[in-house]
Amino acid sequence: MSAVRPFPPLDTERLQRMLPCGQQLGSKLLVLAECDSTQDLVRTEVTRRGLDAAGLLVLSEAQSQGRGRRNRDWWTGPPSANLAVSLVVYPPPNPIESLTMHAACALADAALPESRGRRIALKWPNDLLLNGAKVAGLLAESGLEAGIALLGLGVNLRATPPAEAAPYQTSSLHPMVDREAFLARWLISLERRLCHARLVGPARLESDCLRLLRAWAPHGVEEARSAQAGPLVQFSVQDGLTWGFEGAEITRPLGWIDRLDALPASDRSF
Repeated sequence: MSAVRPFPPLDTERLQRMLPCGQQLGSKLLVLAECDSTQDLVRTEVTRRGLDAAGLLVLSEAQSQGRGRRNRDWWTGPPSANLAVSLVVYPPPNPIESLTMHAACALADAALPESRGRRIALKWPNDLLLNGAKVAGLLAESGLEAGIALLGLGVNLRATPPAEAAPYQTSSLHPMVDREAFLARWLISLERRLCHARLVGPARLESDCLRLLRAWAPHGVEEARSAQAGPLVQFSVQDGLTWGFEGAEITRPLGWIDRLDALPASDRSF
């Protein structure tokens, strides 16, 4: 049996050529063969550089202690197969809680050319799904020096986690996906979305978010802590997410929703 051919490392020069002139996000790169966690490393860089770290992208070809939301482990895969990156965002959007949603919508933009007809959806608040299987996760952190925010991103581009590494259904984009092109699409889309929201307002984000959430939960959602359920009604950056029926709707601010579960088609609890 022949050995598995290793994936090539990221071509940083090619990636930078793909970014438009004046692009801030990804304008500075730190690429490593291996690290414990890109999120820990980028936090150290922010402490060292301050605002000079704005736009810095840290990428590791292999990650030994990657983590997602609630400190869950994130499977990075074989070296150079997938994406494990952290990004310094300054200035962050207002409210800061909307950063994850901007990044998730940009991620959906980047994944669309590789989706091959699979349904793209956003599982609240930070998982990207293809046909119901998780392909990416986001982790946003704020409260750093000078108002800087961090974005951690893990994407199963070319390799899918083994069953024992993930207690949920997972998938990957495609074995031949162009990593540099995918990463450039995400960075460009995220910067454009953040600029658009600053100049025009959040209407585009709110519409796109609601569409992607409904693709995940077309029959509605249930809040774990309150058991309040119903169809998704509205997403507002300022007010939060609204679900339920007329006269019995509930709205939770973005930072207040601990967990939402998608309701199955046969659910009759409401």
